[in-house]
Amino acid sequence: MSYFTSCFKGEFGKERLELDPDVIPLLAQYDWPGNMRELQSAVKYALAHTVGTVIRPSYLPPTVLESVRIERQGAGASKDA
Repeated sequence: MSYFTSCFKGEFGKERLELDPDVIPLLAQYDWPGNMRELQSAVKYALAHTVGTVIRPSYLPPTVLESVRIERQGAGASKDA
């Protein structure tokens, strides 16, 4: 994500950015069916939605957040069974 962030931050007028520590684990849990192009698109989405200088989990695309949420619910359900 850092590579794409540095590539596109100027395009979005955001020269100084940092990642919230919770962003990388969320991205790591996502399956990325679109591979690098989907990651690139997700970074652009996050940059477009970022307010301030910190990219927070809430700025990630809904598809990523929803997939991770469903995966976590499924993992929790299997532990309870």
